[in-house]
Amino acid sequence: TDESFPLSNNVILAQALGWIWAEKKMLKKVQISDRNSGRIIAEYPIILEILSASPMDYCKEAWENAIDEGVVDPTRTARYEVEVVNDIWDK
Repeated sequence: TDESFPLSNNVILAQALGWIWAEKKMLKKVQISDRNSGRIIAEYPIILEILSASPMDYCKEAWENAIDEGVVDPTRTARYEVEVVNDIWDK
């Protein structure tokens, strides 16, 4: 490590990087399919502005979209499979 680099500058750099990272968004493609037939029912590009969002967060968002569009029956969740199929960084 470079000990000539003052700690206060390290803290400032870490804060600046944190702000840059906070500006990033993650784009993921989420598919909802019928467990019995394997047929894809819906596919959504989901963008969350939370860098630490889990795959479950993306799946929940896609599930809510599918309910809003009426393409799934929210009372029969076991009938469906929801999964993240692709990740892409978005600037």
